[in-house]
Amino acid sequence: MKGMTSLEAKAWCEKRSISVSENRFLHYGDLKLGFTIELPEKPYRLPAIAAWLLPDSEEAPFQGALLWVREWGIWAEHTEEAGMKIMEALRQAHGETRTLKAAPAMLFGPEELRDLHAFFIQPLLFGWDAFMVPASGEYFAFNSHDEVICLVTKTEEKRGALMRWLKGWEPEEEVSHYF
Repeated sequence: MKGMTSLEAKAWCEKRSISVSENRFLHYGDLKLGFTIELPEKPYRLPAIAAWLLPDSEEAPFQGALLWVREWGIWAEHTEEAGMKIMEALRQAHGETRTLKAAPAMLFGPEELRDLHAFFIQPLLFGWDAFMVPASGEYFAFNSHDEVICLVTKTEEKRGALMRWLKGWEPEEEVSHYF
C-alpha cells in the first residue's frame, strides 16, 4: 500500500479516463452509467459486500486498485476517533505515517488484495465517503455516508456484468444518489 495525496490520486484516475471534479467526485465525463446497492443493515455483512465489490475473479485476477477516502468526520466525534485510530494503525502497518488529511488515497498493488479488503471495510463501517477504483478503470464504487454504494461504469457492458454479479445484493438501477 502506498499513500497518495489528492493530487496524486487525481492524476492516477485521469490516466484511466476518470475525471475528478473540484469537490473530489469521480465521473466518466457525461456518461451516467451505474446502479446503487443499499448497505446491509447487519454490520457483519459489510466485509462480505466489500469482498463482492473488489476487482478479483478467476477470469480477471486482481491487478491493484485505489481507495480514496473523500470525506469523514460526518458522525459523532467519538465514533470518528475510533474509526480514525483503526485507519491510522492500518496505514502505519504499511509504512504510511502521514495523516488521512494529508494523504487520503491509498494505492494497492496486485499482491495486496486482502489489504485493500481490510482498508475498504473501514469506510463502509464508519460511514465515510470513499471511492474504490480498480486499476483497470472500468468502474468505480462510491461508498456514501447515506448508506448506499453507487457503482459507476465506463460501459453499458460492464454495468450489466456487475449488476448480474451483484444480483444477490439487490442492485437498483437508480443512480440519482450519485449523479
